[in-house]
Amino acid sequence: EPDGTAILDALGRFTREDVSLLQGIADQSAVSLHKSRLYSASITDRLTGLHNSRYFEDTYYELVAKAVVENKPLTLSLVDIDHFKQFNDQYGHKAGDFILKSVAQCFQDLKRQGRGDHCYRYGGEEFCVVMSDTPVDEALLQLEEFRQKIAAQEFDYNGKILKVTVSIGMAQCGYHSKDARVLFNLADDALYECKRNGRNQVRICKPDAETKETTETKVG
Repeated sequence: EPDGTAILDALGRFTREDVSLLQGIADQSAVSLHKSRLYSASITDRLTGLHNSRYFEDTYYELVAKAVVENKPLTLSLVDIDHFKQFNDQYGHKAGDFILKSVAQCFQDLKRQGRGDHCYRYGGEEFCVVMSDTPVDEALLQLEEFRQKIAAQEFDYNGKILKVTVSIGMAQCGYHSKDARVLFNLADDALYECKRNGRNQVRICKPDAETKETTETKVG
């Protein structure tokens, strides 16, 4: 029975069994590669190249659980492009897609090498950033720098200069909550406060030690 080692016949040629074995290996490799590409496509946002909401759901809860078990900080940030619907209405959806791709590239530049940063396009103009082993105050510096970069950026779209701003809500696993769903809701609440108070800012959700109520720290 073939064991994967090529055996030549008396004339130095592969035997029929060897050819069949090699063909089988090639077929299996092709199937594995195809499955890998399908999976990669299923977790990647086609427009921006960032991971999509499906991959966020697949990984976020695991990342939070790992942070809880290891007693390490993890910061979740929810990012929204301000007034994006009005932007699309004014400049068109192609310009909107251009901005989404440009902001996504800025997210790629934000990621720190070897620090376990994850960036996702959650849907529409909404993005999520998970920074493992990172306290919220440290993440704040990174995201505030990101906010300022977006606000100052002049995006050149077919010779037309476009400008946008972003709002960012943040919460830290362990400090605000160890529950992944609660943490997401707290970050979402902080993002809502950004929108309610003028947008183009970063807000951290912070519990008051005495009242146990949620307050907000604004930057920007």
